[in-house]
Amino acid sequence: MADYTADDLSFVDAASPATAAPVPPSAVPVAAPKPAPGAAPAPAWLASVMVMIVDDQRTVRKIVRKMLEEAGIAWIAEASGGQGALDLLNAPHAPKPDIIITDLMMEGVDGLGLLQAVRLSKDHEIKQIPMIVLTASDDAMIRDIASDLGSACVLGKPSSRDEIIAAVADATGAKRLA
Repeated sequence: MADYTADDLSFVDAASPATAAPVPPSAVPVAAPKPAPGAAPAPAWLASVMVMIVDDQRTVRKIVRKMLEEAGIAWIAEASGGQGALDLLNAPHAPKPDIIITDLMMEGVDGLGLLQAVRLSKDHEIKQIPMIVLTASDDAMIRDIASDLGSACVLGKPSSRDEIIAAVADATGAKRLA
């Protein structure tokens, strides 16, 4: 299991500690909780998916992280903004996520800027990462722009655990078949 938090600017990969950057105590990985009672079962292969959550609100990142952990996803990275996500994506020796879940409205590099930077990346591995937009915006034009920039889907805030897991499974499953 690996864990990264842009707020801490640290990365840890329990499977390969020799390549990990220094880790503050707050970034030590913990075991994922058991799935929520009554929750729809997630595909077993989803446990191996690497997810990056990008949102300027720590509470939103925690909620989404908990939903993903309940589905069995063990590798979750967090960034508090678009620039932090880009820094992590371009960090040497840091694994690339299989999918990015991003907010749209953030200071500095916002979700649309992150989408555009990922799609225009010269690194083919980064350019191909599926992205899900999770936003409180009900502006149809902004949602259309996110889709035009290559978002796999746009989900509203709040979204249910099942909606988020289904979107992650759809986007990463399609990538597995490509």
